[in-house]
Amino acid sequence: MSERDLRIDFLRGLALLMIFVDHSPWNPLTIFTLRTWSFGDAAELFFFISGFVAALVYGRTLAQSGFLAATARIYRRAWDIYATQMVLLVFLVAILASAADASGNMAMLSYYRVSAFLNHTDTMILQALLLRYQPAYLDILPAYIVFFIVLPFGLVLLKRNVWVALALSFALYLGVQIWGWTPRSAPDGAPWFFNPFAWQFLFTLGAAFGSGGLSRLMPLLDTRWAVGLAALIAIPAAVIVGSGVVHTFVPAIPAVQSGSLQVGKDSLQYMRVVDFLALALLARRFMPSSAALGNNSVTRAIMRCGQHSLAIFGAGVLLAVSTDIYCGQWQSQGALVLANLAGIGLLIGFAALLEWMRTATASKLHYPAAAGVAISPAGK
Repeated sequence: MSERDLRIDFLRGLALLMIFVDHSPWNPLTIFTLRTWSFGDAAELFFFISGFVAALVYGRTLAQSGFLAATARIYRRAWDIYATQMVLLVFLVAILASAADASGNMAMLSYYRVSAFLNHTDTMILQALLLRYQPAYLDILPAYIVFFIVLPFGLVLLKRNVWVALALSFALYLGVQIWGWTPRSAPDGAPWFFNPFAWQFLFTLGAAFGSGGLSRLMPLLDTRWAVGLAALIAIPAAVIVGSGVVHTFVPAIPAVQSGSLQVGKDSLQYMRVVDFLALALLARRFMPSSAALGNNSVTRAIMRCGQHSLAIFGAGVLLAVSTDIYCGQWQSQGALVLANLAGIGLLIGFAALLEWMRTATASKLHYPAAAGVAISPAGK
């Protein structure tokens, strides 16, 4: 336990639970997520943390066992993520097709972007295997798979010169903002919802910190000037976005106008990055210690979600879709809140079961508990 920074598991678990809540439209519980109080949402946290831990874990393998061993571990994890994407696709289509047939509401098939798969299964299966077909909620894992394909080479570059790696990553990010570079999805040629050419910048930035290449910056980030600047960015962003969300639920409360601010998610527009980095700096300054988090039963439950995050992400996707179907029939925000709270409880319970199974198996086989930091969807 002492070798593990529990803050990483906590933040990753918290991000997973917020993603689950954010997947439900018109959900009052989103008032407790980053989506309501920043220009971004939990996705930024998830990408950054995944890059951080990927560099931490696989960078250690690279240093101790060499490039081939690190590549083998990374590609094994990439295969796990790919397999999860395919399994989730099958379950998602099955759930939605059954629900649409039972309710007669065929519109939900278009809403979740599964109509094309049901109407042209023969051709869409190949597109799904190529990661070009991405129904709703299954558009984040393909970006991770792309990142893991190039991660071995990225780790080598980070080890040799972290600033060159960041410069190349930022140049690719700028190319997206200026020229709109993006891969296209099937069947309509729409841009990927999580453009990997843009989102790789946050992943790479997290990896740069996880590799230790930016350790010299840490004293600067802890200064009062840095914390003050971060607050000057994060607080106005929270007021602008938060007031708009609160106004949606309570019209009597006015919304602060954001003017012409561009905060598109697919291309990770710059205000999302700036706001996230400000929030990350504030979290580093004011977040409880690893020991304090480990001594609290609530935070331990959230940490277990982070420690088994690929499984929790998959379960969260299926629960979110089921919750939307259930609450769509009731047309009630109260039912939506209750269903979301039940879903959070199920995710926490599932994580506890997975941890019990892992511990029981390790004890039975006389294996020591895994060292280091588990990651997802970014690897073990």
